[in-house]
Amino acid sequence: MVIKDLNPLLNQLIPRIARFDPPAIIEFAEVISVLITARTPPTLSAGDREKLRTTAMVEISAAAGRLTSMPADPGSWVQKKIDAIAHRQARFIGEDRDRAAAAQRHMLLPKTFEAHGMEVAVEVRPYDLASGDVFDYSVTPRDALFALVDIAGKGPAASTLAAYSLAHFRTQSKQTRDPRKLTNGLNNSLFAATAPSESAAVAIARWTPAGRLLQISNAGYPLPLLIRERSVRRLGDGGQPVGLFPSGRFSVSRTQPCPGDLILLASDGISEQKTNTDRYFNTASIARSLASSPTASMEALMAQSWQIFAQRTGRRIQHDDRTIAIIRFS
Repeated sequence: MVIKDLNPLLNQLIPRIARFDPPAIIEFAEVISVLITARTPPTLSAGDREKLRTTAMVEISAAAGRLTSMPADPGSWVQKKIDAIAHRQARFIGEDRDRAAAAQRHMLLPKTFEAHGMEVAVEVRPYDLASGDVFDYSVTPRDALFALVDIAGKGPAASTLAAYSLAHFRTQSKQTRDPRKLTNGLNNSLFAATAPSESAAVAIARWTPAGRLLQISNAGYPLPLLIRERSVRRLGDGGQPVGLFPSGRFSVSRTQPCPGDLILLASDGISEQKTNTDRYFNTASIARSLASSPTASMEALMAQSWQIFAQRTGRRIQHDDRTIAIIRFS
């Protein structure tokens, strides 16, 4: 739609708006809606677009009512008002995303920790400023818990549910150290609190140094890879994601890591990323690389993992949050 084509219509509508003529205001709102649909970026969400329409209708109608003379170019006058409102809204959305990302960084614990002969390093690379992939851990004199959560989807909605999941883990891990019970509890909580389509892939691990027992409850998370000397094998079964059903059956794998063993976990943002040759990335390629330098520092192992991923996928667009976690036992 060309703005000049609207001038005759706007020349009729604006004086009627000044007299608070309801039919004119409704017609004016339709004109604004058409302009917003035609001119705003396609990346604007449906909710943001509807808010922009409502705000523009109210503010521009009020501004038209205050006019003492007709603008020389009514179409340009209306469009400039829309642009100003859209810019203000975009600035608010941007600042809000910045605040969400800052709040999430404040909630997360340090990326590395050591407990009872176990070292853990984790790095999340968000699709957006705030991530739907999060991690947490809890250490007592007897054991250590480690949790990875991958909310289905990405962006602000996913990061909100991720924060909810973190709060649940931190609260419940004070009452139970059983990975299966923690997974069941998170499943029940998410199912009760979210829409039917919401879900999360979760892996919760418990390391008990007495007996050298590692238990991993898996709810839809890509299977962990155990790296022992030069061999790589998967641990356990995947299970269903949490939040889909009122009750679930979640598998728990049990293994006794040997000194020097590594375990690699990666979210589906890694395993479902297309490579430069248009195939899904094989997380085992990272595991095989780690097997060649198991005694390197955790920071070096993490950097090596991301380098391999970047080499094989660097020419493809990122579509999801991405997490790599490495565990080493001594």
